[in-house]
Amino acid sequence: MLKGLDGRNAVVTGGASGIGFALARAILLGGGAVALVDLPGERLDDAARRLGEIGRIVAYGVDVADTDAMLLLGTHVRTEFGAVQLLCNNAGIAGVHRWFWNFRPEEWQRMIDVNLRGVINGLQAFLPAMIDQPEGHVLNTASMAGLIPTPMNGPYCAAKFGIVGLSEALALDLASHGSAVGVSVLCPGLVSTAIGDGHQGDGPTTLDARERSYCDKVDAGLASGMDADEAARITLDAIRAGRFHILTHPAAMKQVDRRFQAIQRGEAPPPPH
Repeated sequence: MLKGLDGRNAVVTGGASGIGFALARAILLGGGAVALVDLPGERLDDAARRLGEIGRIVAYGVDVADTDAMLLLGTHVRTEFGAVQLLCNNAGIAGVHRWFWNFRPEEWQRMIDVNLRGVINGLQAFLPAMIDQPEGHVLNTASMAGLIPTPMNGPYCAAKFGIVGLSEALALDLASHGSAVGVSVLCPGLVSTAIGDGHQGDGPTTLDARERSYCDKVDAGLASGMDADEAARITLDAIRAGRFHILTHPAAMKQVDRRFQAIQRGEAPPPPH
């Protein structure tokens, strides 16, 4: 469990933009210090500069999919900050939307490497040193697509369902071990972030009309989605309250209920509304 942020050290992956940046900002405003992790480049440098005006931050340019680099990151952060009380495995990508059979092998690989392996790498880099601490918390960012399957989203759903599953397994292990470290899995709905930028790299000739239409629909939803600062506020409040599943859009529970009703009836998942 983690009751407060003041004087605590946090690691936030995917911290240069979106929910990650908002989490880092809120942690700093709450009196914590942040190890900000993202791909090296101008976006990370700019985020570090802006956040550095609020509180103590050190930026690390690391690809979360790189296991060796993440393990080394764990060593560097502990040397720089000392113990880590809050680990936010937040980095993720969305990419393009296609029919299941149209995703290329390299698209599957990158989606799993960043979204799922990235969380595993974060846990392996930091969790062993946290287990016996008197307090601590792990936040793994999944998605509503980790609770409700969505069309033309096969690799993303596979990775995000995986994050929910590993978070549940992790919570059981930590509780059985008697660790004071808590776990939450964040399942945001549509939040106004840059996660949909991956659509732009797949030219229109690679998508059929329905795929392109669905991409446009998702992009529009993201553009009008919840503010990332509000999502971060909801998330940190839920962590303080000891919540495991964190939904930024509670109304989506109706769709979760429909899915479990279908499971009880032995039916295929219903299409999302």
